[in-house]
Amino acid sequence: EEAFRRLPSNVRVNWPQDNISLYDLANETSVFLNAWSSAGKEMSLLGLPVVIYSPQLIYYPSDLNYVGTSEQEFIARIDQALRDGWSIERSRTTYRWLAVEYDYSLIDITDGYSPQDEPTRWSLRGISNRVKRRVIPLYQQTQDCSRRTSLRSSHTIDAIFRRGAVTPLDSHVGKTLPDISPAEEDRALRFELGRIGRALFGSDGLHGPNTLAGRLRSLNVES
Repeated sequence: EEAFRRLPSNVRVNWPQDNISLYDLANETSVFLNAWSSAGKEMSLLGLPVVIYSPQLIYYPSDLNYVGTSEQEFIARIDQALRDGWSIERSRTTYRWLAVEYDYSLIDITDGYSPQDEPTRWSLRGISNRVKRRVIPLYQQTQDCSRRTSLRSSHTIDAIFRRGAVTPLDSHVGKTLPDISPAEEDRALRFELGRIGRALFGSDGLHGPNTLAGRLRSLNVES
């Protein structure tokens, strides 16, 4: 707080007690400047341009954002982002990346293990389990393994090791991409962005067309 007492007139700190969310700011923002937060990915998903200075600090592809690694280049990227403005194509690119990150590159192993609720401390089973954990090495781990079942994704895991694949995305290992047309993708994208806009900002039409709420509302299509 002491470091922030003297700030330039065009700088504000968003304190928790202000009750201003990231989405309140997004609704009025032209360009986001990001260091390493995943908010840079989220703002790009909403179509807003984001400028970063250190691509090695983020955990998503830096080409989803504008990159300026020197002061001069950073300022130039801000100017470029202001000229380019909001873009549904930026949302499309980010959605495609998130499909890779959260679906196609993952292997679901949740069907292979069913944890049991821990009994209360002083119940008969709870006392019995504590005694067994003291007497029998790796008792809990042994019990866990006894409840494991065959994985639906076992063939995928096996293929990764047998073929020396680096990730599940390698050829003939991962999921088959859906066969949809550009028009189908565009409709799905517009529907989702419209739905997000209604969830974040409501549907009362009080926001102007140049706000994020107005732009997302203009994309709305029926499911």
